[in-house]
Formats: sequence, C-alpha cells, structure tokens
Amino acid sequence: MPGVDFKKLDTTLIFLQCIYQVGPPESNVLRGSHDMLLHDENAFSLVRTLTKALQRVKQNWESSQAVRIFTSIAARVLSLSPSADVQNECLAFLKDARDVAMRWILDLRQKSYTAMDDADKTTFAVKSAEVALICTLTFDVDDQHHASIFAQANNVSILVQSSIMVQEGEQAHSNRHE
Repeated sequence: MPGVDFKKLDTTLIFLQCIYQVGPPESNVLRGSHDMLLHDENAFSLVRTLTKALQRVKQNWESSQAVRIFTSIAARVLSLSPSADVQNECLAFLKDARDVAMRWILDLRQKSYTAMDDADKTTFAVKSAEVALICTLTFDVDDQHHASIFAQANNVSILVQSSIMVQEGEQAHSNRHE
C-alpha cells in the first residue's frame, strides 16, 4: 500500500496548498472543505492527532518536514477556530513543536561543531537553519495570540535565537554553493 513520505519537500508543498486553499470559497473566511473546523469536536480531534504525530517523530530531526506540516496545520486551525478552548489546544501544540525544534537545533548545531568533515559541518549547519525556520513558524500566528505566547518563559529568547540561526544557516548555505 502506498504511503505518504512526510520527509519530502513535495509532500510539504502539497499539504501547504491544502491547508491554505482547498475547495470553493464560501461566504465566510473558510473554504468549503474547512467548514469542519467550526465544530469543536473536529478541531480537537485534529489537534490531538497532530500531538500524537509529533510524539512519534520528536526523536528524529530528519522528520523536520513533518513537523513543518504539523505546525502549519495547527497554526491554521488556531486562526480559523472561533473556540477559545481549541485555540488553547493549538497554542499548547505549537509550544510542544517549538520545544522539539529547539532540541533538534541544539543537537544539529552540536553535530556541526563536532563533525570532522567540512561538508558534514555545512550539511548540519544548513539543516539546523531549516529546523530554526520551522521553529520560527510556531510564532506565526494572529496578533491576538502573541501576548500569550510571549508571556511564556523563554519564548522571546527562542524566537531571537531561531532567527539568528536562520540567518547563520543562510550564510552557510550560500558559502556551500560558492
């Protein structure tokens, strides 16, 4: 039976298209196929499924594209659901994804520092920048949620650190192709 490879960029792009535009426009902000998110039980089920999926991949930084998809879905549910309870579940999921991404970033940076081969150092540095970019996606929410996110300990620091790592990775990536 064919499966979906969540590690591939093509899979990510297809999911992002589905998240942001699937089906005909409706009279409200939701597309027709996103109406299900107006029902709390459906939104809760989706976020719980995302949480289980995150738990399955949290030990493997090679699953970063999957976490990118999960984060994008949670952020989309957060922006579309009118329920405060669903929104809180989404925010909790985004925090968990952020924590996973930060652990991966630190692991990848350590691998980069200890790698003997320059190509390996660059590969790990570029991958840590990719994961840092995913970490910054956990902050990509509507303005109304920023106050609660940044009220949590370390989140400002995590955003700044991730942003710096993205910039450093961009430099490593351009040095790699020179």
